[in-house]
Amino acid sequence: MILIILLGVIFGYLICIPIGPINIYVLKTKINKGFWPAISIAIGGALMDFFYFSIILSGLSLFEFSDNVSFALQALGVSFLFLLGIKEMFFTKASSFEKKPLPLGDMVRASNYALLGILIYLSNPTLFFTISTLCAFIKSYALFESSILNNLIFSLSIAVGSVLWSYTLIIVVKRFEHKLTLPLMLRINKISGGLMIGLSLYLGLKTFLLNG
Repeated sequence: MILIILLGVIFGYLICIPIGPINIYVLKTKINKGFWPAISIAIGGALMDFFYFSIILSGLSLFEFSDNVSFALQALGVSFLFLLGIKEMFFTKASSFEKKPLPLGDMVRASNYALLGILIYLSNPTLFFTISTLCAFIKSYALFESSILNNLIFSLSIAVGSVLWSYTLIIVVKRFEHKLTLPLMLRINKISGGLMIGLSLYLGLKTFLLNG
């Protein structure tokens, strides 16, 4: 069991390193809102990691959609990501990055940001197929006995690794945050918005090609 947990944490940590919507929003939210909202977004994404990996690894197929429904959901997710990018690139002002104290009440309400993490995660219409490929890769090496319990433990460990990567990201931002001026943060935010727009266009094109 220890080996399963260790493999899951390492795997979850590594697969979250590439730039993506969750990383972008964790960075932005840490700068703008503080630690708790940022880590809550990461936890929301990690919950989806656990859900996807546990379902796929267990070989469940309870949620099957027709091609038309799948395409509609993918288009909705791409549109959501595109609109987020437009908002961050064109409608965010430098004043929104002014450092403000985070009272205890905001720390409690930060748990609401987990929902945003889930929505951002779902905005990637090809993620299910990507995770399916990763699961096939994992099972091909037979690193542990495939059972419902082992799959759940491994999937939970992946979620923990995902949160640990986001925590690392937050600590790095905190370390260099004092060097970030408002104009620089606004520029970084616009770049992040541009990355999200580019990612949404790429995913949208890939979605239409897959369904064309």
